[in-house]
Amino acid sequence: MQNKASPRQRTRVSRPEDPQSLRWKRVVEQGKSRAPLLRTLGRWVCFLACLFSLASCTVPRQGPTSSEDRVLYFPAITFQDIRGEIAKRCIACHNSTKQEGSYNLSSYAGILGAGSDPKAKANAIPGDRGSLILTTLQPKAAVKEHRVDRTWKDRLTRWVVDFRLAYFRSSIHSSDIHLPTTKGFHGTLISSAKWDLSECISCHGSDLKGGGSNVSCLQCHNVQKPEGCASCHQVTALADRVFQGPRSQHSDAKGDVHQAHFRSRWMTALTCSSCHKTPTTLRSAGHLDGKVQVVLGVKAQRNGKQPQWNREQHTCNNTYCHESGISGATTPTPSWKKPKEAISCLSCHGNPPSKLRDGRAHPNNKRCYLCHNNVDKKNKIIQPELHINGIVEFSYPKQCNTCHGDDKSAAPPKDLNGKTSTTGRGVGAHRNHLRSNGRHVAVACNACHIVPSTTGAKGHLDGDASAEVIFNYLAKRGGLKPSWDRATNTCSNVYCHGASMDGGAHTSPQWTKVNGAQFTCGSCHGSPPRKVRSGASHTASKECYLCHRSMGADGTIKKPELHINGRVDL
Repeated sequence: MQNKASPRQRTRVSRPEDPQSLRWKRVVEQGKSRAPLLRTLGRWVCFLACLFSLASCTVPRQGPTSSEDRVLYFPAITFQDIRGEIAKRCIACHNSTKQEGSYNLSSYAGILGAGSDPKAKANAIPGDRGSLILTTLQPKAAVKEHRVDRTWKDRLTRWVVDFRLAYFRSSIHSSDIHLPTTKGFHGTLISSAKWDLSECISCHGSDLKGGGSNVSCLQCHNVQKPEGCASCHQVTALADRVFQGPRSQHSDAKGDVHQAHFRSRWMTALTCSSCHKTPTTLRSAGHLDGKVQVVLGVKAQRNGKQPQWNREQHTCNNTYCHESGISGATTPTPSWKKPKEAISCLSCHGNPPSKLRDGRAHPNNKRCYLCHNNVDKKNKIIQPELHINGIVEFSYPKQCNTCHGDDKSAAPPKDLNGKTSTTGRGVGAHRNHLRSNGRHVAVACNACHIVPSTTGAKGHLDGDASAEVIFNYLAKRGGLKPSWDRATNTCSNVYCHGASMDGGAHTSPQWTKVNGAQFTCGSCHGSPPRKVRSGASHTASKECYLCHRSMGADGTIKKPELHINGRVDL
């Protein structure tokens, strides 16, 4: 049976084709035959372009090459997968404003880092089951918020231990790109490339805000740009806030004392330029040559010092900061590689120093606060800006009893060293002399010392912490030449104790013997004396009041103002 063509078919068949239509048809037919070849060629061009793009990124790792790398590049659990759960469970107590236990878990860097307490441990360590973030979270933890279900604990453990705190999955960068303790850390890779950021710029843009990758470096480097100092040198309080990485990334944990200088309680914090030639840009001459240039600056050079850095021994020598010229320093050349070396007042000067810079003796008094207003009564620095600043910050006290004596008298006790016992030379029999005791009137300070008009008067603060004994009017009466023996603490040939009289048992009294034995009538003269000062014999009568109006019939002194006054009152 013959098939009949449809009207549409009949129309197409019966319609004649003009020469132009035939030529177009041939072109279409030829294009169809070449299409697979063109498509294959296009795919190869795209593949080669992508391969070239990947090959040009030399700083990051080159993508997975083994099963181990595949885990590193494509971990099953990453920070991106669990950050929501961490935020839900932890951030309420551990955030930037409320840091329970000194921990801030609001960022990946915070999870890696330690708490703000210097003694705090790192939260998470790659591959370590003992990481604090794991050991703290237990089904029966003491803190209710730390009691977690097994599913979450297992998932968190896998992330920390099995996938080593992976940050993300990428065919470009390994998941440890943000872990400072690993070889894949981007800082380490850039360092190996001699700090050439051109490859980073090729993907992240010239301003590193994203570029073709659409990933901005400023997400983390948000205080200073990636080329800023803090990216490589975490030595300031500001830099530590930029990236609170593991303690191993901090310079003080590496075995030096950068942090001690930037956070000193002894003085105003130093700056980088205090010890280094500070570059203006990353590419400044001499900056990226691999050598740390130590150029000790103004502070170290004060007081005429010529400081030096000993690279082999890691010590600073002849610096004002540690050896200001005041005597008694125990650690004038501190080691840069001993961060735990105890630093105290004695490290830089005696406590107190024996001498001042100009060679004069320093008062032997440990109560520094009496003259130096930058310390408190416990000798702790309370104004570090006034310490190690090139100036000796002090002011003379206005009252005598600031340094010796008390609120009742300027005479010891206490002495210059704060001691109160009469067996000490600084105290001795001061109070017995300076008060009227029934046998004599009070003896003034100037009877034995030169009394300064002001605290800073010449000869007053001469540094030996001993008052010069210079006998004046009373001790010299009768033409005597009194003397003071510091070694034996005795006064000799003094009028006051009967050196010009006959029969005294203690005419050279010991200053530190204050028990009354040297303070009887027989201590200074016989009772009665055998002779008077002229050499004539003295009556043997013991009724002293018969001739001496200062005496009473009972043998006691009734008028002390007439006794030991330079005259024989008959």
